[in-house]
Amino acid sequence: MKRLICLVLTCVVWLTVTACPGAVSAEKMVYPGDKSTNGILNVKTDFGAKGDGKADDSDALEAALNSKESMDVFFPAGTYRVTRPIKYRYKRFMVHGEEMSKTVIKLDDSAPGFQEGDYKALLYPNEEGNKDTFIYDAFMLGFYNLTIDVGAGNPIATAVKFTANNQGGMRDVTIRSSDAEGAGGIGIDLTRQWPGPALLKNVTVEGFDYGAVSYTHLRAHE
Repeated sequence: MKRLICLVLTCVVWLTVTACPGAVSAEKMVYPGDKSTNGILNVKTDFGAKGDGKADDSDALEAALNSKESMDVFFPAGTYRVTRPIKYRYKRFMVHGEEMSKTVIKLDDSAPGFQEGDYKALLYPNEEGNKDTFIYDAFMLGFYNLTIDVGAGNPIATAVKFTANNQGGMRDVTIRSSDAEGAGGIGIDLTRQWPGPALLKNVTVEGFDYGAVSYTHLRAHE
């Protein structure tokens, strides 16, 4: 059975879960100019992503999501096809989509490596060899105005391994499995110490075995 969960708010200890009354509204974001004038990187013009749903954008996305040229990277509307796990910069980094329903990071259906075994994240933090670092200083980390789709036929796929503290979070984000049965591991994996203070607002999780999971400091109610 396909499951639908809306994550409305989370901070140091709170995660509010409600039934979705309908589609979550989100604004359209456009950044005029380029990185020389606005300081914002563009995943297409600066890193060569196609966003056409056909080309494999895995390498371009990973380069953009680990760049240290700017704190911000912009994803114009499009479907960014990926075929493998993608690591991202774990602090002082904001990912902005143009429009939640039209800016999609999508894993191939029945992608190799997402069929059997332990849950595996599609997007996961680049912890630079220090697992303890991500516990304490995932400062100013955010995902905004986009959709992360683990595709169909990927039963162990987790959409995103995430936490943020001292500012950061997710807003206007859809996390989904497009599998007819909702197959997938975890929507949002928060299994790190001290998640927050951070805000998750207007975040919808569709499908998966678990919508969101955390070890500590997370309370949920409907």
